[in-house]
Amino acid sequence: SRIYVPDAKSILVERDRVVYVDDFSLAKRVEHFSLCFASPSLNRTQCKFLGVKKLSDVVHEEIESMSEDNIAESLKTLEREMESTMRSKAFACTVASLIRYESHGSHNSTTTMMTTVRSETSIVDTLSKWKLRFVSKIRTRLLLRGTKEVARDNTSTSFLERKSQTIFVKTKSVHLTDLVVARLVNRVLGSP
Repeated sequence: SRIYVPDAKSILVERDRVVYVDDFSLAKRVEHFSLCFASPSLNRTQCKFLGVKKLSDVVHEEIESMSEDNIAESLKTLEREMESTMRSKAFACTVASLIRYESHGSHNSTTTMMTTVRSETSIVDTLSKWKLRFVSKIRTRLLLRGTKEVARDNTSTSFLERKSQTIFVKTKSVHLTDLVVARLVNRVLGSP
């Protein structure tokens, strides 16, 4: 039997032809490539229940090239400081506190405390494997279903490369570096 879901234009479309937007920055870069987005009134849980694929599962972004030319020594120092902070126990405690705060209503205090202790260790273990690199240029390519190139992008201010476990941040966005790194750390830890 066929299942139909509303797309972004409120037209019923077969679910196999629709993708759920789980990454808005990615959606902006591929929206003109005849991909059909699910209605924004459908949430993540509903899309999963209906079998609608996530955009990030259908379109893959990979780094094509990057350049570390012309990175000032002050930025290299900042890079090292931020990487050290990102790997620190204090940072992990802060992140775990945020997790505890977000889940406060759904757990009793003993379970939350045990989860938070585990989370701190898990966060330190996860982030200790990642490197932070400031670069002057990032060029990526977007692949539909892993094979067909649909776009190349020079506009990325950051890129998370899971294969080498490296977070690349373009130095032109250095005034936003804290926010960019926070967003990428969030993604490393598995948050949307």
